[in-house]
Amino acid sequence: MIDIKRCTSDFEYYSSACLKIKSKGKIIPFNFNEPQRKIHNIISQREREGELQRYLILKARHEGVSTYFEGRNFWNAHMRPNTRNMIIAHEKESATAIFQMCTLFLQELPLHLKPMIKYSSKKEIYFANPDPKTEHIEPGLRSSLSVLTAGKDSVGRGFSFDAGGAHFSEVAFYPNPEDTVLSVMSILPLTQDVIVAFESTANGVGNFFYDEWQAATAGESNFCPIFLAWYELEDYSVPFKTKEAKTWFMQKLKDDEKELLSKYPVSPENLLWRRMKLKEYKGDIEKFNQEFPATAEEAFVLSGTPVFDRRKLKLIYEQCHDPNTRGQITIVGFNHDPKGELRIWERPINDAIYVIGVDASGGEGGDFACIQILKVLKYPLVAQQVAEWHGQIDSVVLADVVKSLANWYNEALVAIEVYPNPHGAVTQNTLLKNYFNLYRQEFVDRYNVGMSNKYGWETNVRTKPQMTSFAIHCIGTSETPTYVHLESKDLLKEMMVYVKDGTAANARTGHDDRVVAFLIALYVLHETSDYYEQDDIVMTKKEPSIIKRPNYVDPDWRKILANQGMSESERNLEWADY
Repeated sequence: MIDIKRCTSDFEYYSSACLKIKSKGKIIPFNFNEPQRKIHNIISQREREGELQRYLILKARHEGVSTYFEGRNFWNAHMRPNTRNMIIAHEKESATAIFQMCTLFLQELPLHLKPMIKYSSKKEIYFANPDPKTEHIEPGLRSSLSVLTAGKDSVGRGFSFDAGGAHFSEVAFYPNPEDTVLSVMSILPLTQDVIVAFESTANGVGNFFYDEWQAATAGESNFCPIFLAWYELEDYSVPFKTKEAKTWFMQKLKDDEKELLSKYPVSPENLLWRRMKLKEYKGDIEKFNQEFPATAEEAFVLSGTPVFDRRKLKLIYEQCHDPNTRGQITIVGFNHDPKGELRIWERPINDAIYVIGVDASGGEGGDFACIQILKVLKYPLVAQQVAEWHGQIDSVVLADVVKSLANWYNEALVAIEVYPNPHGAVTQNTLLKNYFNLYRQEFVDRYNVGMSNKYGWETNVRTKPQMTSFAIHCIGTSETPTYVHLESKDLLKEMMVYVKDGTAANARTGHDDRVVAFLIALYVLHETSDYYEQDDIVMTKKEPSIIKRPNYVDPDWRKILANQGMSESERNLEWADY
């Protein structure tokens, strides 16, 4: 006997008691699998806490996320009068399949629970009294369930929402995601009565879904991020035929399989399924990870050859620490802010030498700007990341931020990308008026037949391979040492999806401002600093830089190298007690 009262408030009970789905050629009750139960538990918890019902789900393939939200939308329409429920698919074929699922829900409802239907078209079901003579007496539910396709100008137009749900399916594959999402979201009220879900497998970086995921995980949006790893679905496992086969398999595990087994709740049966599935991908682990990720970072991969060893980056990522301080730079100094643009892992040390790399932006609504601050380390190490500033800011105002940080970090040497980034030239020219220690890049002067130099860093066909090659050396591989100490997880995420293009240079795909600023800072540090080993008595030169030290370093910078910085009292006082 179905408990009708419980059906109105308990979706999990309703789904198992009333809804049927197709699975492996059979019509079966809709009982949650593990990924679906994980989503349901999070939603239920947030409902109890009175949180806004906005969810962003990054998933592996075929984990039943669409089925969960289609069932939930159908439940809304069936059990809650006067609700609107909308599903937006990424293509027409998917929209058809989703609507067929909704039709099956309706067809398989227990007879005594079937509502009155005013009409059912190819894309909408409307629960209401179809008889105009009696509808004023018994109107019915007056609820609807619509399935639409992304990319059409009319998506969402003509709709109004007071209560219900909106499910955006496979958002990463929408043809015009910004237009579609904005069109629908503009009609959805910010109340608990409307549940909104974006879900998708990943489709690379630098797109709408990737940006939304980054914002959600950083706590910078209204959406609650939910990640579903491939091994969370019980179906993604293959049983062994014998105990001997399982024993042999475990003795022959590959390094990446051992890593999965040690870090995640993965069973040998999961690993056997993974090994068999990889054969269908011709051993292409990057493509497999995009469709069946174990972590969110694995999901966002790109076609092409990665610049940096991703296994090494993952090892570094796991050793990163949260910043000691986070805040904003204002005209009066530093203000603590848990969501501020500036992250600080280490404050200035009196005798330390620092180099700053800058990738400028066009201001609000444009690209992001980034400032990376590195500390020179003793040989054989190269550098340590001590601070990172990342945000949207006007190019002129950025110069003030750079100056404040450079003054605080012992009058650091500042290198700003001025080409091909035109905004950097604006920042550079502004900074020239009130800061002395600016990097000057050497180049061949073909007119005067000799070497010359000019302010700023130009990224071109000559310098791009130089700075990336040195960074590759410093990062190392899973078999070689690392010579640079990194702390920013966001930087490492960008490095994981930084790929080579057809000319062996580095493709600027997606957001790479953190990477660019880091590459510049690291290579300029390498150019302008020899590696020294220091004891209590003397400074002994251990090993020179790969290239000859140039003669264009600012004379005052040489004094800093010799005198090892300024006293604490000479520093910018606004920063002394942050």
